[in-house]
Amino acid sequence: MASLTDLAVSILVNSKTLDDYAKEKGVSTSAEDRPDWRHAPAEIEKARLAIEDAADSIKRVARQPGAFLYEQFFKYTDISVMQFLYYYKIPHLVPLDGTTTYATLATQIDVQKVVIQRFIQNAIVIGYFREDTQTSAISHTPDSRQLATDPLLFESLGMILEEIMPAFLNAVPALRKWPLSLEINETGFTHANNTTKTMYETFETDPLRAKRFGGAMSVFNREAENSLPHLLSHPVWSALDKRGQERPALVVDLGGSLGHLSIALAGITKNVMFEVQDLPKTVDAGVKAAPKELVEAGRLRFRAHDFLTAQTETADQDVVDVFFVAQVFQNWPDKKVVEIVRNLLPRMRRGSKVLVHERMVPERSRATNEGRRARSGDMLMGSLLNGQIRTPQQWREVFREADARFGEVSFNTMNDRGLIEVTLEG
Repeated sequence: MASLTDLAVSILVNSKTLDDYAKEKGVSTSAEDRPDWRHAPAEIEKARLAIEDAADSIKRVARQPGAFLYEQFFKYTDISVMQFLYYYKIPHLVPLDGTTTYATLATQIDVQKVVIQRFIQNAIVIGYFREDTQTSAISHTPDSRQLATDPLLFESLGMILEEIMPAFLNAVPALRKWPLSLEINETGFTHANNTTKTMYETFETDPLRAKRFGGAMSVFNREAENSLPHLLSHPVWSALDKRGQERPALVVDLGGSLGHLSIALAGITKNVMFEVQDLPKTVDAGVKAAPKELVEAGRLRFRAHDFLTAQTETADQDVVDVFFVAQVFQNWPDKKVVEIVRNLLPRMRRGSKVLVHERMVPERSRATNEGRRARSGDMLMGSLLNGQIRTPQQWREVFREADARFGEVSFNTMNDRGLIEVTLEG
């Protein structure tokens, strides 16, 4: 068990690693400037995560017994602050390269100055905005500036406040109402919205909510791109490309949206064809946005297909070498995932693979930031859709139930996401 001194030394050593990297890149690591680490090499990301975890551990050790309860309570004040910033669009009212005053904000949003001060000063405590010690003028921090300049991130904040938070707060009431249910329309989300429709069905009939959801998904997918280099370096692609020299290999990108992952994978292969499957409207958009050279070369095509229905094979060339499934299964309970996997079988032959790219959780919870993100993601999927982020053992059970011909399931962890690979052996 690490002592306080051990933890402090760990922070010092890893901070030096980050400082040296930032210096090479010509950026500052001061709290005011805070660099963007998202595209840093794996060893830098490892050092960054170690700092996060050690800092949290120091805080846990130094905290007085019982203080944690109050710390959790204060998170509700943070939520209230974020609601204020979102509903009144405060980040957009603060000049990007200047300052504003409480009096000016009071005039702009028609709220009492003393109330604005309360919210803004709480926002300052959690890292949004600065207040000049002499004039009390308000200016941006990197986090508040990002909310002002990134419309998709701002939409994500709305998604969190308007959709996710109510779903979380209704997860237990939903459990009490449907104690044994794993249906996708009997969740915290459906309970919060007093509906029998699923989250997706609800958004389909509300353009504003659908727009906000789309913006949030774009941000979440953007964050997922951190693991793209690890995905591209997986040996399955080079092996498939080599095999494709004899017969063009086929990868089906199930629920692949506009095909951004297939397009990236096409860029590192020569003998692999990609078929992106999604619902008709998404496929239409994907066809319009697809790189012309890949389509004309016969390496990229789109097909409208609902993965809750069985795949259909019309010719030998429709046999699939790899079903690639990214960020899909986590939205569904086990029984639906089993159904979806079984629906793939008509286009699979001995040696065909299913390759799943999404978050995994370890068999045992770990008190790390990465562990927390994984467990929070599992709570999110459960509250919205009765979905699940699975452990390795849970993945084994899913494929075993889907078909006994599936072989051993292998796992390749990268960042907070992983690759789950299984081959049809019979």
